[in-house]
Amino acid sequence: MQLNNSNSPSLNQLPVHAREAIVSGMRSPRAVTLGAGEVLYRFASSDAPEATWAAGPWWLYERDFQKIVEQFRLSREHHGEDGLTLGWLGRVAAAVRQGWSRTDVLVKASVRKEVGAFSGRGRTQHKECAPNGILYTYSGWPEVEQLYLPGIGDHAGLTPHGAATLHIIWQQKIESQQLFERL
Repeated sequence: MQLNNSNSPSLNQLPVHAREAIVSGMRSPRAVTLGAGEVLYRFASSDAPEATWAAGPWWLYERDFQKIVEQFRLSREHHGEDGLTLGWLGRVAAAVRQGWSRTDVLVKASVRKEVGAFSGRGRTQHKECAPNGILYTYSGWPEVEQLYLPGIGDHAGLTPHGAATLHIIWQQKIESQQLFERL
């Protein structure tokens, strides 16, 4: 990973909706360049069309995904089948509101060619209201960085830029506890 070279994007060059998503989703975003061959992971939602699972801009470095996997392993080691699911831990680590995603799909990809992205710690998401009135806050893990890859997907799936940038290795459904059923 290289910081702030000529291939790195600028927040000011992005469409307003992308800038707003980045600033609301991560603390102190910084431009980075992801190198060819770098492996990334993404939690997605099974209630979205399968063609769009890899198309979202929010990803994790492999090293940060492995931190989540380690906590999953420890939870299952201590609590057996009652332990936390990988999807739930992904939600908590990356501060993903349940209203945004079920985090019950995991996507693994590798970077095909050098690409600019934004990296930063997840921003706390406050007061998601469940149908029963309970408010949930997702703080994210301070040791996990998120990635935002602008322009890789849309409502139909990967854009031509996304397909040229990412090689989708696999995508699969995983278990994820849900605090409430989304309406």
